[in-house]
Amino acid sequence: MRPSFPLAVDLELTDACNLACRHCMAADGQPVSTLPTETALNLLDEFAGVGVHALSLTGGEPTLHPDFVSVLRRGAELGFHLQVSTNAVALDPVAVAELTTTRAFVNVSLDGADAATHDELRGLAGAFSATCEGIKTLTQAGARVRVETVLMQANANQIPHLARIAARLGASRYVVNDLRVTGRAASGSENGLRASDATLFRMAAELPAIGRAAGIAVEPVRWTGEHPGADRRGDCSAAVVKCGVHADGTFVPCLLFPPSIGLPGLGPAWQSRLFAEVADAVTHPGAGCAVNGETPCPGCGGGCRAAAYALTGSVAGPDPSCRREPQRSAEEVGA
Repeated sequence: MRPSFPLAVDLELTDACNLACRHCMAADGQPVSTLPTETALNLLDEFAGVGVHALSLTGGEPTLHPDFVSVLRRGAELGFHLQVSTNAVALDPVAVAELTTTRAFVNVSLDGADAATHDELRGLAGAFSATCEGIKTLTQAGARVRVETVLMQANANQIPHLARIAARLGASRYVVNDLRVTGRAASGSENGLRASDATLFRMAAELPAIGRAAGIAVEPVRWTGEHPGADRRGDCSAAVVKCGVHADGTFVPCLLFPPSIGLPGLGPAWQSRLFAEVADAVTHPGAGCAVNGETPCPGCGGGCRAAAYALTGSVAGPDPSCRREPQRSAEEVGA
């Protein structure tokens, strides 16, 4: 049963960023917003009051928020299970100390095993060196760090090396994510970013061995519609147990949805038609499936509802990033 309020919230402190990633979930031309500190702190109090358990601070680059440390500290005081997603390019000593003290889980993006690859994908010369130095600074201070890579054509052959880099820098975990076809990654100029289906499925099979060879714990490759557990289909929890808050203060089922469709206020948003429609599409997999109609694929959770919205204008539409449609089509053609 869907709870009365979310159990987890992703809070975008600012959508300002010091990088210009080719695969960013934000669309080009989107106005920059920063959540006022008082608003952020009041939201944390509200979340604690309704039973939110997990809080993720994100952006943009969340550490660019002028009161990032104060917000992080309040989250720890309220007892949230804390995560922070950062590119680690410009962490100051105060932020590093607070991330360590609060025991927040720090997710750091590393998308290339060398400067040429990472810097080109991230849009900033020197980003690779700065991010690696940031990871090392965090781990040496005692912070819990997970390195994350978005699998793309440009880095598909670098995953074993990236796992070794993550281990060498002291990260405790390494995870590979599929590219979500939203924002800048969905624009016509970014065609060709996404790794092939064959590459993704090969990586899913090889990642455990890659982790063992590198000496680092890995998490299952995450791609649209797939869930590693057997208890439910789909890895999406948008509007079911989780939601997002954009830096303009609007609530969305997840942060992959644009601020333009966001709603003000946790209660009204959680009870809204938009959230209900997303929750229904997530919990009834296959509703918008172009392959099987109402019959869900094995393991499918209906795909990414934000990607479907970006393509069709409907949260119940087909997911353009479906990994099973081409695979199934090929099987049918072969038959």
